[in-house]
Order: sequence, then C-alpha cells, then structure tokens
Amino acid sequence: MRRILLFALVLALCAAVQPVQAAQGPVGNWNIKVKVGHVGEGIRTVILRIKKMEDGKYDIKMSKMSGKLDDIDELEVRGENELFMVMGSYEYTLQFEGDTVKGTVVNPAGKQTVTGSRQESVRILGDAVDPLRRSWRGTIERRDGKLMMVSRRGFDTFFTNVEEFEADLIKSEGQVVVVTGWWIKTKIKIQKLALYEQQ
Repeated sequence: MRRILLFALVLALCAAVQPVQAAQGPVGNWNIKVKVGHVGEGIRTVILRIKKMEDGKYDIKMSKMSGKLDDIDELEVRGENELFMVMGSYEYTLQFEGDTVKGTVVNPAGKQTVTGSRQESVRILGDAVDPLRRSWRGTIERRDGKLMMVSRRGFDTFFTNVEEFEADLIKSEGQVVVVTGWWIKTKIKIQKLALYEQQ
C-alpha cells in the first residue's frame, strides 16, 4: 500500500511540473544541436539562455565558439512560443514547446533544421563539438616543407596535428594512404593513418 501511495505521489509531482515548464515558454536554458564547418566536421551544442524581464521583454544570450555567452544581435518575437534571432552570420527561427525546441538556422553555408531541449541542470552546459569522424584517401606529399595530403580529386589537404603523426607521414611520403579523423575549420585532425591497400 505504501508503494502505491509513493508511486501516486511521484505521478502527481510530475503532472504538476509539466504545466509549469510549458507555461515558461521560451524562458530557460536550452541546448541546440547545430552542424558546423565542412561536411563531417561535427555537431556543435549551442547554449541559449532566455530570461524574461519585468517589462515583458526577453533578455537572450547565446554561446559563441569560444564558449562565452553573449547578447544576440537581433530579436523578433513572432508568437507566444516562436522567436527569430540573429547571432553573427547565423539566423535562427525557433519554436518552443514544453521541454523541446525545433526550427531552422540559416548561415552563409546554407539552411539546416535544428532541434534542442531544455537544460534541467543549473550549471550551463554545452558548446562542445562532438566530432563526426570519417576517412579520406590521398597521397602524402610535402609542400613548402609541410607534410600534407593530395586527395583523389586533387585537393590540397593539410593537418592540424602533423607533429603527432610526423614519423608515419614521413614513412608514407609519396604513397597513397587512408586518413581517419575530422575537420577542424579548413584542416583535418588525424586520428589514424594507414597505407591504402587496394582490394
């Protein structure tokens, strides 16, 4: 009987919390997943902190790549739970519903769909990039004294961590290799390097 009462109490508390969160609308801390950089570079978790001032206006800050929270550049309230905001070269159109957020972001690289969720913890988390690893094939060469890779399509590709793999890169000079890693801006961070074995 005691277990049943305890279970009923938990259900009642959950039911009471949900309407409060829904009533908050956009107010709160949000984690929004945004693709960044080149194809395959990664997913950036952007933090959006929204407060409502006494005059009813929103005070909104968003995290930059440095991790610092800063004021957004522009804001347009398009409905009770829809906001349009600009941060640098990124234009966000977001719809908030309960503990989830969805919408689009437009930047010079194009338009993408984004999703996110309300952050429950007090400490603001996020803005870390979870790299999307992939592999590339090309020939290791030396340009202006720097070890780099010429891809199968003839593109020059440089690395962020040459020193870490310098011995393997020197051994592979002039040979076709498979490099596994991820993009960091315009360079690849090597995770693994191996000679290409043609099947």
